[in-house]
Amino acid sequence: MRSLLSIPAKQQQALIFPAVLIALILNLFLLVYSLIAGLNLIENQISLATALLKLAYLLIFYIHLVPLIDRYPERSWVILAVNTIVVVLIEFIGHHLPLGYSFICIMLMTAVSSLIFNRWYTYIFLACASVAHIVTLGLNSQNVTDSIFLDLFFLPLLGIATAETLLKLQSSLQFEINRQQIINKVSRSLSSSLEIHQVITMVTTAVQSALDADTYYFGLIEEDTIHLELFYDDGEFFPSMNVPIEGTLAGRVIQTRQPLLIGDLPEERKKLNIDYKLVGKNKVSLSWLGVPLITGKEVLGIIAVASYQKSAFDQRDQELLENIAQRAAMALDNAYHHLEVETRSQLDSLTGVLNHNTFLVRLEQAVQIAQTCGQPISLIMLDIDHFKKYNDTYGHLTGDKVLIELTRTIRHNIKKDDLVGRWGGEEFIIALPDTQPDQAFLVAERIRAACQKIIILDRDKKAVPAPTISQGIACLPKDTAALEKLIDIADQRLYLAKERGRNQIQAQSPVNDSLLSKN
Repeated sequence: MRSLLSIPAKQQQALIFPAVLIALILNLFLLVYSLIAGLNLIENQISLATALLKLAYLLIFYIHLVPLIDRYPERSWVILAVNTIVVVLIEFIGHHLPLGYSFICIMLMTAVSSLIFNRWYTYIFLACASVAHIVTLGLNSQNVTDSIFLDLFFLPLLGIATAETLLKLQSSLQFEINRQQIINKVSRSLSSSLEIHQVITMVTTAVQSALDADTYYFGLIEEDTIHLELFYDDGEFFPSMNVPIEGTLAGRVIQTRQPLLIGDLPEERKKLNIDYKLVGKNKVSLSWLGVPLITGKEVLGIIAVASYQKSAFDQRDQELLENIAQRAAMALDNAYHHLEVETRSQLDSLTGVLNHNTFLVRLEQAVQIAQTCGQPISLIMLDIDHFKKYNDTYGHLTGDKVLIELTRTIRHNIKKDDLVGRWGGEEFIIALPDTQPDQAFLVAERIRAACQKIIILDRDKKAVPAPTISQGIACLPKDTAALEKLIDIADQRLYLAKERGRNQIQAQSPVNDSLLSKN
């Protein structure tokens, strides 16, 4: 059982305030009792001194010692020892005090110990107090057997019941505090995050600290599969992977849009009619908890945890994971929208390829990688021949169709990792990492040949002539080691292709190549 020592001092003071208040009232009563009860001198002095000292100690304990425990939790045993000594002394003078006073003191201090210290500290205090209570009966020549039920059974059992009740309440309170701290931390972190992978990392870190799980993963829907963006199992992180939606626990959560808590997985899977689909370690989890990531009407994915122990998670864990998932879904939705806006700002609005500035940034990154790895990178600069005639003859909408169909043709004939951008007007540029000039020439030829098969209809649904293109090719490091010069060489070779009659590919300049390399 965890102690409330991790709770701030003000909250500790709030927790024990009722018990301290009752103790203050009890000792005020004792003070009044000592003044008006007509006691003999000894009893009067003992009662008066006890009341005054207890009042002083309660105030010191509440105002100064509780914050001291918060600052120095390793010294809490000293305060526990002082409390024990206080209650033992009260027991030894208890026969001079009102009947039941010492008993009530033990119960109140047991309650305070339960809220301030851990279980074993509380039981040590209760044991010392009970032993002192029984010993003082013998010292005071009382018949122990006459009150054996009260002293040997009722006092310890009531103390244990009080302690256990408060410790359970303490545990629940600690869980709620921890949960709120985790949720608040996740909320603060996610509110400032617009990167998808950053959201995933923050959420899984929170899950790892909040739940005692052997396995946890964060999955996002990709068509008919779940892509596990982050997957941890039994002390090891695994590469991202795809698992099917159909026939899996994660898929059931996504399809039903409801959390799923399983305490005995081998038994429950038979009822759910789901086969094992092991990922990660070759071990079968015995308990499992998954919650969907939902924003609006859309299910984005799932957060799931598992354990190799049965009944490792309960309803409180599910509620905590649902809270985290709710905030994660909102953060993911914001990240998706941010990514969409950011992506649109990087693309040409008509053709959907990279705009001029973004292409330059990406090209610079690609050149740095190529130079670091010692690989070539080729550029193709291309231009639509006589593009102005499309606009003048068939209208600007037809001209736009030509540009759109050309970019589709380019994309169809290059690799996924290649870059294509709109350089300006009807001019486009293609970057081919790890590609030699002769390979770039083959790509350019495929694009040129494919353009001749493009079918475009004008406003009257009549076919217009397929566009032809002129292309210039340059390669780093063969032609130059400078990025700006590489673009310039490709551009100059493009114009050489136009001068040769258009619908041409110029990979090198027979006459001017030596001048280009010198410049």
